[in-house]
Amino acid sequence: MSHLITNKRLRHWLNRSRWKRRMTAIEDAALVVFWAICARLTPERASRFGAAVVGTIGPWTPKQDKIDGNLRVAFPELTTIERWRIAKAIWRNMGASAGEYPHVGTLDRDGASGSMRVETVIPPHLEPNFNGERLTVFATGHLANWEVLAAAPRFWGVDLAVVYAPIGNGFADHRLRAYRERMGSRLLPRDGSAKTLLKHLRSGRPIGIVADYRIDDGDPLPFFGSTKVTTLSPARLALKTGADLVAVRVERLGPAHLRISAVGPLRPPPDLVDDAARARAMMTAFNAHLERWIRERPEEWVCGKRAFDKKLVKALRLSDRQAAATPETADAR
Repeated sequence: MSHLITNKRLRHWLNRSRWKRRMTAIEDAALVVFWAICARLTPERASRFGAAVVGTIGPWTPKQDKIDGNLRVAFPELTTIERWRIAKAIWRNMGASAGEYPHVGTLDRDGASGSMRVETVIPPHLEPNFNGERLTVFATGHLANWEVLAAAPRFWGVDLAVVYAPIGNGFADHRLRAYRERMGSRLLPRDGSAKTLLKHLRSGRPIGIVADYRIDDGDPLPFFGSTKVTTLSPARLALKTGADLVAVRVERLGPAHLRISAVGPLRPPPDLVDDAARARAMMTAFNAHLERWIRERPEEWVCGKRAFDKKLVKALRLSDRQAAATPETADAR
């Protein structure tokens, strides 16, 4: 769980210290115990339990700084108290998602007793993309419990491949992988997955990519009035294979109750002939949908990683401190 409660600098120190193995073992044990408790609860109670635990601990961890920085850029009109309330809700959603992991194998459209309920609202023109009739690259963001998208094979009978991001190499990661495998999708390791994804697509089968995290080798594209370094991989894979690019959204309707919807296909303007420009246009459209979804439900944006430029976040914080130092402004806030 170190990726959730620690920052990069602290993890680097732990990796270099003689306490690394001991700390990793403790974190793994804590997460496994947490999941063992959740597994004994009903899906709804496990979701509520996770929300309570992480919602209490999360705001006091180093990751809170990243969440606050992202909210400052995305919603500059919010007060400090309003950002805190949204951040608290974000932590609760992350905890609910974590608590639901032992139950993702029970995902059901009808919400049968003892199962997680997932509603699917797919526009008629996109049904061929979901049932495998039309080759598709599905792109999504870290919204609500985005993991449930891996249940596509169960809902639509397709052979979906998704990129798997490990959380270490201990027992907790093995447990997490086992939970994810219960949903039915093929799990591909994050490192070196591009060629495998391309091969999977060229064989006529769909792939799914979580495409909202900032990556160093991406392109700066518009996002919340600023720019976010965005991966072009989903668009490039679609362009190489002639697949459609479809943006997928997950919303939380309640504990262990989610909804999947989609928009698209996302296509570049017809006057663009350069593949790089076409890919940028497609991912700019994806970012626009993602931004709209986050504005509608900011509490479901899992933004524990930095999305925007450090200098911009620093400048906004400095501006807030200067404003707070002015009595008139401080009284107004």
